[in-house]
Amino acid sequence: MRLRAFRRDALREVRRSFDRFLAILAIVALGTAFFVGIRQTDPDMKATADRYYRDAHFMDFQLLSTVGFTDDDVAALRAVPGVKGAIGVATVDALVKVGTSEKVLRVESIPDAGSAVAGTEDDLDRPRLVAGRLPVSRGECAVQNDRITDIAYAIGDTIALYADGGEDLGERLAVTDFTVVGLVESPLYLSHDHGPTTIGNGQVATFLVVPRSDFKQTVHSAVFVAMETTDAEPAYSQAYDDRTAVLKAVLEDVATVRAADRTAEIRQTAEDALADQQTKYDASAAESDAKLQESARSIADGQEKVDDG
Repeated sequence: MRLRAFRRDALREVRRSFDRFLAILAIVALGTAFFVGIRQTDPDMKATADRYYRDAHFMDFQLLSTVGFTDDDVAALRAVPGVKGAIGVATVDALVKVGTSEKVLRVESIPDAGSAVAGTEDDLDRPRLVAGRLPVSRGECAVQNDRITDIAYAIGDTIALYADGGEDLGERLAVTDFTVVGLVESPLYLSHDHGPTTIGNGQVATFLVVPRSDFKQTVHSAVFVAMETTDAEPAYSQAYDDRTAVLKAVLEDVATVRAADRTAEIRQTAEDALADQQTKYDASAAESDAKLQESARSIADGQEKVDDG
């Protein structure tokens, strides 16, 4: 009886304020639809990001070192079980004039066309070509397809780079003037922020990519590593996080050992150079001493002749 009376009273209230009932119903329906949409957007966005990462061969780890990485270091990291690909990359930050202001550009290497790395599983973080072509010859570059910043280069433009504080950029790059041959987008930069830098205004404005052979440095600034994953381990999943945690520990151990070897190599090279300089100095000093002794004997002989005279 009580339930029947409650229903009767409820229906009576609905009939008395039907407009208010419809408004509340619409609000509840809108909130429910919004909640369902948000819940569905999250997995859709993650699936889209995972597909983009796979298509771009996006790295899972970035290894940095103050002493750089050699090709042997890259090979050692590539040989770690569970690693799908690894590539050494060279980078340098440089300045460029944009009107009356000064901007910082990050120069990044891509594999040389026809190299053993290009197009393989080791060719990670591949820039996506938007217009033109990728650089293949010395002095060519591709720049970011950026319509937001005030640095908007077009194909055919020339970019003249220079170093900060009077340094010689030519010590790092084979050429410092580049011709734009293409526009690209990079999976390394998914937002407008390109990261900090130690030169200029402290902020990287945009980037450009050049063939690896345009860098004079033989060591790599960083190593990108991609691990083997399955469709059951998409980005942002717990399975992916678990696998990266395990592989991260292994890579850190390998990198630590390689860094120690690299430091010892640099120290030995410095010691050998110092020893070589010392040997050259000793030889020069001995030669100078011999010449001084010879001159002294000549002077003494001359003095003896004068005295005899």
